[in-house]
Amino acid sequence: MPPITTIEDLRVLAKKRVPKALFDYVDGGSYDENTLRANRKAFMDITLRQRALVDTSKRDISTTMLGEKVSMPVALAPTGMTGLLHGNGEMLAAQAAEKFGTKFCLSTLSINTVEEVAGAVNNPIWFQLYVFKDRGFARQMIDRAKAANVSTLFLTVDLAYRGQRHADIKNGLVVPPRMTTFAEPGAPVCPAVDRSRAFFSCGLSFERAQLGGAAARVRRCRASTPAGPAASPHSTRRSAPAARRGP
Repeated sequence: MPPITTIEDLRVLAKKRVPKALFDYVDGGSYDENTLRANRKAFMDITLRQRALVDTSKRDISTTMLGEKVSMPVALAPTGMTGLLHGNGEMLAAQAAEKFGTKFCLSTLSINTVEEVAGAVNNPIWFQLYVFKDRGFARQMIDRAKAANVSTLFLTVDLAYRGQRHADIKNGLVVPPRMTTFAEPGAPVCPAVDRSRAFFSCGLSFERAQLGGAAARVRRCRASTPAGPAASPHSTRRSAPAARRGP
């Protein structure tokens, strides 16, 4: 494998390894992707101010974000279904952020639960909340976040209506994933991954209606491509009662 030197290197590598439907879900945006391009341009427009004739022997980019000290003004933003791209992806991302002294924000549409992710690190995590029509679900998630010692809650306010994602429609990806039949007798699959030429055997049970359908409880999921297995178990219990943690 060639040396990884940029984020684009990681993106290219992921495109080769991750099933097309899942890669497109992370890499793409809604409709004509105008907002996606604008966001990328906004980041590209940020430049570092060069300073000359200063002491560079003790460089320090640490700061505070929302009252918490961090090693750099960068955090890991919430990304839905991270655990489908890599087993226990949210837990690993939270651990990586903590290792480098910054913060991780967990998505409402995560695969690992807030209790699992909070329990995988020593410091409090952040949590992003979608307010669905079911206000009881939102209150339940807030209670669970509090019990998991989440330090900051991010409320998404610009998603009154879910945008159409053209790539997801073409790939057959639905959120949350639905079970369908598969060539192997009795093996349920997620249709998006099946259509992207990867085999995806998973055990799903839908418990309550949430985002335009149901919140899935993924008990165990195993993905493998024709080249061989590449999977790990993960679970989400969005509609399960809040699990209180001790102090």
